[in-house]
Amino acid sequence: MTTKTEKKENQVETFSRVTFIKELQDSLEGRLSEVALRLIPSATDLFIETISNSLKNKVSVRLKGLGVLNVYYKNARKGVRNVKTKEPAEVSARWVVSFKLGRSDRAKEIMAWSDINEIIYAGIPQLTRKDVAVFHEGILALIGRVAEGDFRTEFRDFGSFYPSFLEGRVRYNPVSGERKQVPAKIQIGFRSYLSID
Repeated sequence: MTTKTEKKENQVETFSRVTFIKELQDSLEGRLSEVALRLIPSATDLFIETISNSLKNKVSVRLKGLGVLNVYYKNARKGVRNVKTKEPAEVSARWVVSFKLGRSDRAKEIMAWSDINEIIYAGIPQLTRKDVAVFHEGILALIGRVAEGDFRTEFRDFGSFYPSFLEGRVRYNPVSGERKQVPAKIQIGFRSYLSID
């Protein structure tokens, strides 16, 4: 029997937008009204669109309880085109999106969860503020379940949250000289499909 940390990324089920919305509706049933449940697809699209627009405008986004989607500039650098022949290549300068667990000090500008809630509330007037808060809590909880290692979520033209399987290792404390075994774990990774100019 394999443990979850022994799984490989290609063995993980992929939740498309439709599957993700169905799971979200199932998890929020009983917490939202029928009207609000029917509006979850629109709210999910607006949630993803809001985050995408923020990242395209080079504003990082804090996902409450998960981490931060950081936008930052990487300078041009020398690289290797072919590892075997060591043929040199220039890696062009570009804007990139990375996902950092917990809080991030790198971001100069950041969009908070309350800003996202206000945009969803203004964009879908049939939802109450409480509905929007419950929806937002539910969508982040579902994304957070990626760390269990059973599935990954993928949104076309935005990106995917995937489980990153980290092997156990021995950590060395340079001050005390103590060695400590760090167990294998699963954390959330993010792969952006956005092109930021």
